Amino acid sequence: MNNLIKLFLFAILCIDCTGKANSVITEDESCDTIFVTYVPHLYETSVRTSCSSIVELGKCDRIELTIKEISTEDFNLIADFIHQMNPAGQDSSCEARVHVKMGNNELCLGDFICCACDIEDRDLNTSNFEYAIYKIKHLSGYYNCYDTLDIKYDNLTQKFGIPEDYCHDSKPYLIELYTDENGEVHEFGMDEGIRRVALVRKENLLDWLGRFLDEPSDQRSSAK
Repeated sequence: MNNLIKLFLFAILCIDCTGKANSVITEDESCDTIFVTYVPHLYETSVRTSCSSIVELGKCDRIELTIKEISTEDFNLIADFIHQMNPAGQDSSCEARVHVKMGNNELCLGDFICCACDIEDRDLNTSNFEYAIYKIKHLSGYYNCYDTLDIKYDNLTQKFGIPEDYCHDSKPYLIELYTDENGEVHEFGMDEGIRRVALVRKENLLDWLGRFLDEPSDQRSSAK
């Protein structure tokens, strides 16, 4: 009987995790989701691109949301980075290209230079979080948007290497961007360039089931 109960619980958990991964995710579920929005190609501007302008680009209704399951280890690594970021106080010189949001916490990352700033464009100290930034760009597919000639100039790929699953997406982008004198980004043409990815935790089913069955039955009953 115990084995039947175990199999039943395992099956329910599998269905639940699979359903969540393929369902529509909104920012109402942001405690369990890391949203990453980015410009998937290089562009140069005469003035610095602000974090708020990348945020505005990500609000376009034409942008489809891609859902990506990542390991609990990677999810926690990135979440810790987002929650522990504190502004240094001074205005940032970081060229915003990637917007990251989890719950009420949000920040922007640079392109090939390891830098970060908050939504008010204040510098964030990234010295202890370089690997977390690398994983955000890797897992969101950001690095796949650049060919091997460009990606080798990235500070973090120089340190941690080009991801093993790197695959250059050679799809042409029909978007053109320009930055005005206030640092706001504007776009021309069809928007096939801005990308938005939801990073969600991939449950380790065996570990979860093991923790559940190891828990005393009276605690499970009280939890109900």
